[in-house]
Parts: sequence; C-alpha cells; structure tokens
Amino acid sequence: MKPTVSAGAGFAGAVLCGGQSRRFGRDKATYAHNGMPLAKISLLALQEAGAAEVFSIGGEVQALADMGFKAVPDDHPGEGPLGGIVCALNQAANADAPSSEDICVVLACDLPWASAFTVSEVVKELSSDQNLNAVLPMGEGSIPQYLHGAWRLRCLPPLEAAFAGGGRSMSDGLAMLAEGTVRMCRVSNSKSLKDMDEMP
Repeated sequence: MKPTVSAGAGFAGAVLCGGQSRRFGRDKATYAHNGMPLAKISLLALQEAGAAEVFSIGGEVQALADMGFKAVPDDHPGEGPLGGIVCALNQAANADAPSSEDICVVLACDLPWASAFTVSEVVKELSSDQNLNAVLPMGEGSIPQYLHGAWRLRCLPPLEAAFAGGGRSMSDGLAMLAEGTVRMCRVSNSKSLKDMDEMP
C-alpha cells in the first residue's frame, strides 16, 4: 500500500541535482543504485507520497527529463543548497499544478533509501500547523536534514533576501524565518535520510 499525505495536503516536489560530487567522483543524479538512477529514487518517493508535480533543479537537464522530471536549470549553480532551495521554491510557486497547501518538499538527488513514507511524515507535520514555515527531519546526532525538508512557499521571499544579501549557508536562510516557525522532527525510518556518501 502506498503511503499518502492527509486529505487535501497536496504539495510540490523538487530534487536538487546540481553540485560537484567531489567526494563521490561522478554525477550522483544519474548514478544507478540497484539498477535505478539515484535521482529517480527521490522522484518516485515524492510521486508516491502524492506530489502534484516534481521538478529537478540543475544537473543534466535532458537526462533528468527522460527520467520523468520537469527538468529546469539551476538559477544559482555552484551556490550551495540555499540557492538550490530558493530555485526549487520559485519553481513550485510558478508551477502549472500549484500545491493546494503551498508546500514544497525538497530532496537531495543522492538518497538511495528515499521513502514515500518519510516524505509523507514531514508533509503531514507541516500541514498540521499553519504557523510553521518548514519542517526538517533529524538524522543521526539530531542533525537537521535541510535537503529532506518540507517548506511553505511563503519562505521564498525571506530565503531570497538571505541569498541576495550574500548568505549561502542554510543557517543564513533559516535566520530570516520567524522564530519558532521551523520545526525539527523525528521520522520513523532514519535510514531514508542517509545520502550516498554514508553508504557502507
């Protein structure tokens, strides 16, 4: 049975496919893990959780379109995850199939155990409180996983302001959001948050 989000909690999805993959040594998005490109694993997790539309941000646009993404170039290539999330939220805000809850879930492209159930958990958590701007799951060591988070589209202006002001880290972006509007949460399957660099 496919996991689902709560009724009416439609959302957009985005998978960040840029980056230099310096440690990994090759493009992660198109690397096949158990016979499936890593980016497609994240795509399927978002689709199975109920995403109305899924974008890829950056990377090899044609290859990603062939996987089933609405593939768009990164507006801020090489500028880190904050630039990628700004681009993702901007695409979601202007989507053909807008999110009924104005939510975008942003995943990294290198999550070999990405799970629709985990995506559903963060969407449900964000949907449960209209005062929240973002929900970030916590991995090992209680580290927030920015690239497995659910974001309200109203985060876009403050994150853009942080980026325009020279901020590049996620802490720079989060500092622009109202205090108490970002929630860290535990998820049922922490393995789904592990990226390719953490594989044994």
